[in-house]
Amino acid sequence: MAKDSKDKGSNDELKVVIIESVDQVITNLQSQLQIKDTLVTAVSAMVGVDTDGYTSDVTTHVTSAIGLMNPNVTVEDPSTTCESDSSDISTACTTYTTSETDNDHTQTKAQDATTTTFTTAIATWNSALATYDSAVSAAHIDCHYTVRTAQNEYQQKINDDSHSRSEFLAATLKTKTATALQTYETAVATATSTLASAAATLINAYATYADTTISNQLTRSVSDATAEQTFWQTVETTLDG
Repeated sequence: MAKDSKDKGSNDELKVVIIESVDQVITNLQSQLQIKDTLVTAVSAMVGVDTDGYTSDVTTHVTSAIGLMNPNVTVEDPSTTCESDSSDISTACTTYTTSETDNDHTQTKAQDATTTTFTTAIATWNSALATYDSAVSAAHIDCHYTVRTAQNEYQQKINDDSHSRSEFLAATLKTKTATALQTYETAVATATSTLASAAATLINAYATYADTTISNQLTRSVSDATAEQTFWQTVETTLDG
């Protein structure tokens, strides 16, 4: 078989290009997709929620909303009334105090469960991020190893005296490199899909947290108003007959 002096040079050049570019190719694939960064940005505000502050804000907003809807109506705090005059209305005061204690317990317990569910979702998201990074890193290492192995095989089997053999080995190296990148992309796609699912779960958890926090406070407001209503009805019956 005829020896082609250009074979070795061209194939060595191909080998060098592949060696130097595999990491850059992977970097380019990641930078073009940027899916992880997009997901992290999408949920960043949720992950950073101050649950205590949020609950306090909701309480303020609900109380304010009730007041705005009834701008000319105020209800005297039964606690104040009981402190100043409780001799004839002791039963009403006791009932009111018990109701408020129960309301506080119920609302606190409900909100604690709501917050715990949400913070658990945040922890799950953080774990999903770590899992994603680990999977992508492992895929990167495997890709690099596969290409390196293919390059070593190419270097060991290259035959400068055979043009067709050289071309076959070069084509084989290119095929294995492309396959390695394809395998890498598949692994990253799987990891990304899992991460996207985790992001969706966190978003749903945040929506549930926000809605349930508002619901808890409204339930508390209804319970408090009902306790006041019962108190004043009892006082009216006791004092006015």
